[in-house]
Amino acid sequence: MSKPIACDGQSPFFGCRFSLYPMSDHFVPIILNAIEVLKDSGLEVESGHISTCVMGKEKDVFETLKRVFALAASSEKHVVMSATFSKGCPGEAYVDVKSIQPIHQHHEEGAHTHRKIDGEFSIYPLGHGNYMSAIYDVIDHINDMGIYDGSVHFATRLHGTIHDVFTGLENVFETTTKVASHTVMQVTLSANSPSVKKGEHNHA
Repeated sequence: MSKPIACDGQSPFFGCRFSLYPMSDHFVPIILNAIEVLKDSGLEVESGHISTCVMGKEKDVFETLKRVFALAASSEKHVVMSATFSKGCPGEAYVDVKSIQPIHQHHEEGAHTHRKIDGEFSIYPLGHGNYMSAIYDVIDHINDMGIYDGSVHFATRLHGTIHDVFTGLENVFETTTKVASHTVMQVTLSANSPSVKKGEHNHA
């Protein structure tokens, strides 16, 4: 774990570590094309041979990861993203998000973020005494947004457009961090899966 560093005192550590898995012999160009957007994201980026960590303001992190996954999915190959979000970990360094400014450029979402995907996620309100109540509130919110696809052991299933799924995940993460000082969320998303019934993907 990192040693805490000085910051503005109001920006607890927040970041996401993610990996992309294109089910294709040509996985390298798919990954490189998708993560190209990290260069102008303004986020703090740490890349390794297994995963990439991005840090910055929550809205910028979620927006950037949405673009990354949408670009990877536009390859029409089966692509999976695994991501772990964390905010408020007492053992991590604080990040002064005021010093991390995104480079604002106009990016059209186009058709890619309207592609239907499936996913699973789990959220952990650490340090919250009544954590099950917080988790049930998250599930209710996901259901209200129309992206709830049932519950399985240790996770909640998701189905919807890339845009709606990322919006829902951002909303429930933000809500949970208001009641839990340290919150972790594990997400797995799948696009273009051959196991999905024909006609369920929406490329509009």
